[in-house]
Amino acid sequence: VTLAYWALIERRLRGDEGSVPNALANIVLARAGSDNYPQNAALWFLPCLFVTEMLFLGIFTFVKSKRAIRYDWAVAATLATVSFLSIIAMHSFDLPIDRLRLPWALDILPFSMLFYCIGYLLSRFLMPCMRKSKPKASLHAVYAAIGMAGLGLLRVFDELTGLSVNLNDASTSNPFWMLCAALLGFISSLMLCVAIDCRLLQFLGRASLTIMCVHEPVKRVLIFVMAKILGMNTDALRANLVYAMLVTVVTVAICVAVHLIMGRFAPVLIGSSRHNLASQGKARA
Repeated sequence: VTLAYWALIERRLRGDEGSVPNALANIVLARAGSDNYPQNAALWFLPCLFVTEMLFLGIFTFVKSKRAIRYDWAVAATLATVSFLSIIAMHSFDLPIDRLRLPWALDILPFSMLFYCIGYLLSRFLMPCMRKSKPKASLHAVYAAIGMAGLGLLRVFDELTGLSVNLNDASTSNPFWMLCAALLGFISSLMLCVAIDCRLLQFLGRASLTIMCVHEPVKRVLIFVMAKILGMNTDALRANLVYAMLVTVVTVAICVAVHLIMGRFAPVLIGSSRHNLASQGKARA
């Protein structure tokens, strides 16, 4: 859908020089990189997530069937270690080459598998503890302070190390610093989520994959229209905090509306089914 819109309408209005045949072929090839997704740069994440989940599940199921490793966490820890060593090797040899992107975002697999396995390990050990002992209301401020302090420390860490990470390009300036920053960012975000515990944010979290897939073309249209109405340059509009926040709010609202429409008429597109939605409705009642 976004390819048809970009090729027939937006590409002509913006004078975009992106290749339509390359974008069309990439629906099947699913190579990462912004040049391969001129219609919607965020879509590289979907095949990457799919391949990561399927490979993790395949290896996990195979090892358990052979009983080669006794504990579940050992499989994830082993995969995380192999993935991290692969990232170090890629970094050492300056890979991947920009002109050679593997199909189905396989060149990003070491990065995605590393973080997927870390997420599995943390959910395996950390989340059960948090579910057993929900923080009292008086502790929410403490969790919020820890989360904000962690994000502040992350910003200082980024400035001191000059860290750069681009998963879309399967690259990082330093694998070790990347791992430290990722863990610090995760823990800080988790503390803030526990402190806020807001139903609206929980709903946006459930709709986040739809928001990611839909927001890019919606955002570009809003910026283009607002710039015309206000008589501003699009770069100046993006740099204005008030206008940028307005674009963000309207974009998210439109994406949420799309999510609700798909949930009503095509729930399979958002990973649900009519049966599941009906069950959730009965449970709420």
